[in-house]
Amino acid sequence: MKSIIILAAAAFLATAASASTRDIAVQDGASARVSYSDLDLKSAAGRRTIAGRIRSAAETLCVEQNVEPLSVKMDELRCYRVAVGGGMTEMTRLAH
Repeated sequence: MKSIIILAAAAFLATAASASTRDIAVQDGASARVSYSDLDLKSAAGRRTIAGRIRSAAETLCVEQNVEPLSVKMDELRCYRVAVGGGMTEMTRLAH
């Protein structure tokens, strides 16, 4: 099964794609596997579909649906952005 693994952590952590394992790595993070085995990443439709899966996985990893202080919500937003950015970078790398 082909998949992208998204790892997400607290805010301000940098991402790095791992060429050998096809993972998105963020230090000290939780992970979610995003499958693309059913998609053609060279097609616009395939890239749109995996982008949606990446955003959904990042939201699951980073965003709690609770009422939280603003500082916590900002950390969640930064985590989400890092996770989505890493996943999109990996998707772009795999599509070429």
